[in-house]
Amino acid sequence: MARMHGSACRAYLAGRDISGDVTSISPKLECRTHDITRLASGGWAESWPGLLVWSADLEAFYDSAVGGIGRQFEDLLGAAGGVLSVYDGNADSVGDAGVLFSDAILESRDQPVDVGEMIKLKGTLRGTGRVGLHGRLLHPLATEVATGTGASCDNGASSANGGRATLHITAITGTWTLKIQHSNDDGGTDPWSDVATVSGKTAIGATTIEVTGTIKRYVRAAWTADVAGSCTFIAGFARY
Repeated sequence: MARMHGSACRAYLAGRDISGDVTSISPKLECRTHDITRLASGGWAESWPGLLVWSADLEAFYDSAVGGIGRQFEDLLGAAGGVLSVYDGNADSVGDAGVLFSDAILESRDQPVDVGEMIKLKGTLRGTGRVGLHGRLLHPLATEVATGTGASCDNGASSANGGRATLHITAITGTWTLKIQHSNDDGGTDPWSDVATVSGKTAIGATTIEVTGTIKRYVRAAWTADVAGSCTFIAGFARY
């Protein structure tokens, strides 16, 4: 059985690599259920599955600098855009495993001060929708300066249940289009086609896209410099 140590994980929140800030992330996935018990239910309670929701408690070392995680928590509080991705290991190779979350709101933030200890931040993200528990890294955090494509990730077979694409931009100039593409045979007789696309990106931030239908065996990241510049980003895709 493969095992992993938390110190070897990498985490990304919105347009920031928070790996050097956070000390813990505690996600919880839930399905809201609705009681449909009737008099004829035979003596037991019955329920119907409802909406999928998730939450994650984050704890981090406080950093008051402009661009620090303290300021990021302030900017995200009560606002959408809290896209979270967590990858095993150093997230430096295509195919690294990860968990890709849907869009979320930072619903709470506190800053406890414990005399004699490092000051820490605590915050809670809350999102709706399905979480991609079987994500694969398709573009490690790196800077691109020209149109290109990444190495492909072979899943061994196609899958029929859709999935979730997540892209975090940590620095950018110019205008960029970022894509996740798929192919049955690594672009041989079956040309690469787009699964998820975000276009006109000019600002730091993150996007998560849920897609339906068949996902072909091979997936990869692709990027286009619509207006010359540079784009530093990390991208992944999780099959459902």
